[in-house]
Amino acid sequence: MFVRRGVLLLVFMLVHAHGTVAAPALQRLNHVELLAKLTDGESVEALIEESEAGSTQALDRVWYESEDGCLQTGIYETGANRYTINDPYPHDELMQFIEGGVTLTPTEGDAITVVAGDTVMLPKGWTGVWDSEGYRKVYVIYHCPE
Repeated sequence: MFVRRGVLLLVFMLVHAHGTVAAPALQRLNHVELLAKLTDGESVEALIEESEAGSTQALDRVWYESEDGCLQTGIYETGANRYTINDPYPHDELMQFIEGGVTLTPTEGDAITVVAGDTVMLPKGWTGVWDSEGYRKVYVIYHCPE
């Protein structure tokens, strides 16, 4: 009961000091937005992606970023690319592929091919080869600044 009273007291103090406490806004990405092609605009960043496969245009729409900078979600689409990742992958990334796909070959292990409709978790520290003919994905990146 002490914890509840402590939380209630904290909420009361916040409301009293700052007025009404607003709940965080719910974030929604509907199926139309998910399937619509990205276009270079106010909320979409156009990038040139350089990889072992050459240059290709990429589009990134950051959909949500947490206040502490640890969590980012968005939609990313790009053409053919290939990366040999020798330095450990810098963050945890959950990806759901909407179009296209990627073949991931870990430094030690067998290749897996991820296609549209699949979801894959690329853990922080992963090394290997990323090879794709192009894709569109929804991503969730977890990486807290140290």
